[in-house]
Amino acid sequence: MAKDIKEKLNENRIIFITSDMSLDDISETIIKLLAWNKEDDKQMINLYLSSECRNPMQIMPIYDVLIKINNPISVFCFGHVGGLAPIFLSFPNRGKRYILKHTTVSLEQPYGVIDTGNNQQTEIRIEANRTTEIRNMFEEILSKGINKPIMDIHDVTEVDKEYSATEALSFGLVDEVLE
Repeated sequence: MAKDIKEKLNENRIIFITSDMSLDDISETIIKLLAWNKEDDKQMINLYLSSECRNPMQIMPIYDVLIKINNPISVFCFGHVGGLAPIFLSFPNRGKRYILKHTTVSLEQPYGVIDTGNNQQTEIRIEANRTTEIRNMFEEILSKGINKPIMDIHDVTEVDKEYSATEALSFGLVDEVLE
């Protein structure tokens, strides 16, 4: 049964992007995207997005492939979308970004991670600089994608703003709320 579902999703060019994607899932997603693009670059690819992923190494490889392929892309948000995942709302064809009625979208600052208990000042500074670079990248991508000034995005992420589906529509993150 699970194989039938995976085959059906593959036939319909449907990909799920969730918070718990493993490195294998990320690789499989990229392989599918490249194969679908080569097979027919005019056919729609549908992303189903419910992720709070804060790890740029999970988000950016998929994003980089999506912006390079020629296929039209639609995104369907469900559950909660936060962390760096909202950048997937910045590139699909206008009119093809959907959100379910009870979904929320958070625009927030990226989190820094220092894995050890005792950290030298240099380690803290390096991680702070890296986190600032990630935030700037996120804000720039989102700003361009939804046609908002970068300062508007910066101000919103400063306070970790959470949007309801209708607020996400009003802010320009999505194009339609699905009942």
